[in-house]
Amino acid sequence: MLELSSQNIANALKQTSLFEGKNWVYSPDPFYLSKEQVVELEKIGEACLKFYEGLNLLYNKIAEDKPILRNGGGESANWVLEYLQIGKPDFLLSHASSGKVRSKLPPVIRPDLLLTNEGFVMTELDSVPGGIGLTAFLYQLYGDYPELVGSDKAIFRNFLSAMRGDRNAHLIIAVSKEASTYKPEMEWLVSQLSSQSKIEVVEAEKLDQYVQGGCVVYRFWELFDLENLPAVKVLFEQVENGTFSVTPPMKPQLEEKMGMALYHHPRLNSFWHETINKRNRTILDRIVPKSWILDPTPVAANAILLGPEINGSPISNWSELKNASKKDRNLILKRSGFSEDSWGSRSVSLGSDLSQLEWGEKLEEAIAAFRESPFIVQDFKKPILKEHRVYDKRGEIVVKEGRTRLCPYYFVVNGHANLSGVLATFCPSDKKIIHGMSDAALLPCAKN
Repeated sequence: MLELSSQNIANALKQTSLFEGKNWVYSPDPFYLSKEQVVELEKIGEACLKFYEGLNLLYNKIAEDKPILRNGGGESANWVLEYLQIGKPDFLLSHASSGKVRSKLPPVIRPDLLLTNEGFVMTELDSVPGGIGLTAFLYQLYGDYPELVGSDKAIFRNFLSAMRGDRNAHLIIAVSKEASTYKPEMEWLVSQLSSQSKIEVVEAEKLDQYVQGGCVVYRFWELFDLENLPAVKVLFEQVENGTFSVTPPMKPQLEEKMGMALYHHPRLNSFWHETINKRNRTILDRIVPKSWILDPTPVAANAILLGPEINGSPISNWSELKNASKKDRNLILKRSGFSEDSWGSRSVSLGSDLSQLEWGEKLEEAIAAFRESPFIVQDFKKPILKEHRVYDKRGEIVVKEGRTRLCPYYFVVNGHANLSGVLATFCPSDKKIIHGMSDAALLPCAKN
């Protein structure tokens, strides 16, 4: 097998623009995972699907004023509904609970997983993920390497099946201006699938000009961006009438990072134990870091908060965290959802990477935002250092040390989450927060 050269990669990218104005570090190798890690990834998809099913069930039961436990027991959980509905317009909440939508789940699941000393740690769970086209392209580019975990063909096949089910429906991928960076990769994806299916990419803002009865719309827009879609109210009506379908469903409760905090909330333990089997709970317990909803509502003078501790002692007010030592503020602060700042790394702050003054300012901003767009606080697990071969600026191979985030893509077909490809982002060792920066390598994964 010939080694994939820097020039080969550059030439392939020149022929296909995948991201507007984006570039990254090239590598001659895929990112290698152990057999045990691959087996774990295959299990994680099913656990994440069960989590979505549980979160959807929890929300629907509370919204319909039903007990959250099968035997009718358990205390009131209206506080969950209050958290998940903060900042959302009434028309969106009404749509999310409508008959044609209430049971729908995302067809694409992508957790962001860090490689740490404790194994995989999930930083978030995305149901409207970018990178599907890019990942398929990389698998095609590295296709001659043995033992790849997934393939471009698996991504193509499962993407179509997850979107359309058993129907041969016209598929429309609608990309908003706000998400336009990802439009080129979607156009490439369509170019690969157009011979197999009636499929096209359109601007979400012009969606009303394209939609027809019986079609399926894959939405690539965030729900906070609905006001920029001129025909959104008509769109809702047509989905609720069954004229056509939009997937993933427009359900903001499934797109909040606070879902991870709800999973760990002790008042919901009985619900999760009843809803998710032990095998999948064991996986979720292992990969979902401790997370808390930053709710500044005052508590009784003798009460403590469900949250992180300072010097081993609980806090009773979130502002107390401003005085935490560097060790105790090894915490991630980020917006939960329904905001232009809630995706990518836009609102992410790592407390131990900031001065105490900077951390205090970020914390106060988050506290002030609660009634409009809540934040969560999350234990930070530092990714381990790994070595990988990359090309330097002269096109020569060098061995670099870095930290890695994995993005496995699961497509839900016939009720099962099918692992179809894994995108690795290999970042320089000095980067604390991993994302698709220009000095990172983007790679498909293979089994070692």
